[in-house]
Amino acid sequence: MKHLRPSPAMLVALVALFVALGTGAYAATEIAKNSVGSAELKKDAVVSSRIRDGQVRAQDLRAESVTREKLALGERVIWAVVKADGTLVRESGEITTATRVLTGRYSLKFSRPIANCAWVVSTSSDDTLSQAYAEVQRNGTATQELLVSTSRPEGGVSVLRDLDFQVIIACGTSAKDDK
Repeated sequence: MKHLRPSPAMLVALVALFVALGTGAYAATEIAKNSVGSAELKKDAVVSSRIRDGQVRAQDLRAESVTREKLALGERVIWAVVKADGTLVRESGEITTATRVLTGRYSLKFSRPIANCAWVVSTSSDDTLSQAYAEVQRNGTATQELLVSTSRPEGGVSVLRDLDFQVIIACGTSAKDDK
């Protein structure tokens, strides 16, 4: 009966296998949890393409590490709080003008196209018993302007009234979508 001997290539492969298994087992048992930190990582070793969606939460980030200025233009959310007289109370920085045009009608102009973004508007009031409505629409073919209407129900019909409101404009991740 002939004895089978492993070839030199098989011996090298087996040695490599045992070394790999041994170092993996060593790493799993001997390296402390959370022992690899910022000091051990090379610059730009962790980039967004290597992070799965939903894996980084707000509490995982250092304060001010992500700010509006640091986000890409196409990923921004634009928002504003507007008083009944058309005055901007506070806003995200991309609204160039807010104007009361007529009773209950306002024009908001933006520093970039928002035509293909999603728009949401809501009235704001400290009077929780008082019902109010707000609508938003694009001004014709203008790509950088929205029209807001605010009203209250009176006698069974909706009547335009000057009311405080908030608006949120959410755009996709691609600025080219806003053409």
